[in-house]
Amino acid sequence: MGVVKVRLTESMLPEEKRLYTDPYADNFMIGARIMEWMGAEKILNAWNNSLPGLFPLLSGRTRWLDDLCCNAIKNYGCKQVIILGAGYDTR
Repeated sequence: MGVVKVRLTESMLPEEKRLYTDPYADNFMIGARIMEWMGAEKILNAWNNSLPGLFPLLSGRTRWLDDLCCNAIKNYGCKQVIILGAGYDTR
């Protein structure tokens, strides 16, 4: 559930600060309403205090993979992408 927490938190950030938006993350995250009530800043502080560097690593990895896939589709005619993992990816 850690990745879906990251995806929900990233989606809660102000638009000018977020790397991506996952409109489905709240559907997969148990406790999403509590997270939304707490707000992104409190959640980011908790991430940074307990596991420094993990949030930007996971969030940056998601953006990198999104950019890589979009490039393959746009420039190389890729028709299908298979994402292996348990991160509740809903692209």
